[in-house]
Amino acid sequence: MPQGRLFAFIDWDDTLKVTNDLYYQISRKNAELVLSHLPGAGLTPADLVHMVHEIDLEKARRFGLRAENYPSSWRDCYRKVAASLGVEPLEEVARLLAANAETVSRLPQPDYPGAPELLHFLRRHQFEITIWTSGNSDIQTGKVERSGWAPLIDRLVVVAEKTPETLKEALGGRDPALCSVVGNSPRADVLPALAVGAKAIHVLQSTWGYDQAEIDHRHENYHPVSSLREVPALLCRLFSLPRPS
Repeated sequence: MPQGRLFAFIDWDDTLKVTNDLYYQISRKNAELVLSHLPGAGLTPADLVHMVHEIDLEKARRFGLRAENYPSSWRDCYRKVAASLGVEPLEEVARLLAANAETVSRLPQPDYPGAPELLHFLRRHQFEITIWTSGNSDIQTGKVERSGWAPLIDRLVVVAEKTPETLKEALGGRDPALCSVVGNSPRADVLPALAVGAKAIHVLQSTWGYDQAEIDHRHENYHPVSSLREVPALLCRLFSLPRPS
């Protein structure tokens, strides 16, 4: 049994809660709206969804994870397709596309299998539970509050970018050897955890292009799992805790 309290830093979007699927739902809706106004584009909804993904990805790389990236990507996409057809884009359509896109952060987020059970396991074993997430603080705080899980969570830390430096800052004086970072992103969860000496529990769930990064799969602190349901048993093994029943 390790000396001192254990710490869990858990990602929110597409680790505990489904997120990418919600973006896809809104993107399909917006793609159909664009094509209804530009029927001569010769594009499919999937073509437009891919186009917006690439625009959004470029904005994330240039400007970081801003709340306005996704809505503005739909405006840009619509104007680009209209220009390719020699058609004047309608401002009311551009506004509607952006408004639709802005709703994605307020949609109900389904749980990933094993998410509430993991939080209850951590609480029973007296882990300090930190939700460590990136993006807009108001948006991320709202997601946690609407989930009903706030009583299970000790801290919410929202950063502009999840990096080794921001993880070190979030750790404060906590011993990284007693810390596990649980998340789906190689770039934002795994690499920072390995860099600071924490255990990286890589949940192999949905992600997007911005999250991709090369990781050392042979690192002693790298632990991939296919589901959150595997995490309690893994933590028991890593920290010599009583096995979950």
